[in-house]
Amino acid sequence: MQKNIELLLEIGFADFLSLEKRKALMYSGMNLSEFRNKFKCDYSREVKESLAWLEKGGNRKIWVYGSPGYPDFTPLDKYLPYFLFVEGKIPDPVIKAAVVGTRRTDMEGLQESFKTGMTLTVNGIGVVTGNAEGCDQGAVYGALTALENGWNAPLISVLGCGLNINYPYGAERLRKRIMDAGGSVISRFAPDMPPLKQNFPNRNQIIAAMSSFCIVVQSPVRSGSAITADLACQMGKDIYVTKAGLGSTRSRTGTQGLYDDGCPVFEEEVSLQFNLKKSDKGFRYGETYYEIIG
Repeated sequence: MQKNIELLLEIGFADFLSLEKRKALMYSGMNLSEFRNKFKCDYSREVKESLAWLEKGGNRKIWVYGSPGYPDFTPLDKYLPYFLFVEGKIPDPVIKAAVVGTRRTDMEGLQESFKTGMTLTVNGIGVVTGNAEGCDQGAVYGALTALENGWNAPLISVLGCGLNINYPYGAERLRKRIMDAGGSVISRFAPDMPPLKQNFPNRNQIIAAMSSFCIVVQSPVRSGSAITADLACQMGKDIYVTKAGLGSTRSRTGTQGLYDDGCPVFEEEVSLQFNLKKSDKGFRYGETYYEIIG
């Protein structure tokens, strides 16, 4: 059994091969050394990290290509993950929305992110986002507020680093809250992979693939959320913006451009009123943490 897991991990990390090629190799009868010799690769460090991560126990698992609900990356065909590391629950195959936006959001964008995450959840639509400061965390906290008050929908946070890494600083507590609420934290990277800049487009690809449609809350023209929207568009998914993303300030130029190109405004079906107060917990805006009151 151990050898089978090692082979799965080794083949999975070889993302220069297509998903179907890796699937075929997994069932070809080839052993680990034969695979390494044939393809001149050695992912022993990543395999060791992954086995150590699994052995820690808890709700840790590897979600493999071809399993129920696994993300569909069509028509993209390069450097795709053969498996994903998951802490928490494997997401249910229901309608999910990518909710993305800039880290450097303004207060209106932060509140809109929270409201969007909550609105989707109370309507049974899952939320898929990153765990970055700003709009991502706003959406996560909105979804969590609904989940912790009795509603039920998937909440998925996709990371640009390994699951052993506490990034951004302080996010470990938020990740635990996601899992405690029945959500999941996902990464394609080996558990000790740091948050390198080149990781984030790969993370955004997973966010796009896992979603049924994409909501860009607030975004400049050049940003990770713009990349996510572009990837989702390539996958044939609808793109929405929010009212908080419309305008001419830098944090809104990307969403305004999407709107000008024909992307509609996401209209909430539930009206929510709330305020924010400074706190030593909650989600971060600039150097200050806030929590919801009212």
